[in-house]
Amino acid sequence: MPEGDTLFRIARALTTALVGRPLIAVDTTVPALARGELVGRTTVAVEATGKNLLIRLDDGRAIYSHLRMTGSWHVYRPGERWRKPRSY
Repeated sequence: MPEGDTLFRIARALTTALVGRPLIAVDTTVPALARGELVGRTTVAVEATGKNLLIRLDDGRAIYSHLRMTGSWHVYRPGERWRKPRSY
């Protein structure tokens, strides 16, 4: 299970990759958000809170992420091949 130090490293990497930039695509299993409501929103902060990640947006909403037992986030450069499958 990812612990605090892992979450802080992930939050730091996501801060570098996301903060100050608009979301250009969102892939989610939540039907209300799958309509593209988050596209165009700008990320203002990424926080590690306990075993949770909060990606705060410019409209006051936040994307909540819990990594469960084996979850992870990956940051790739444009055009870079994914090293892990989308779901594993």
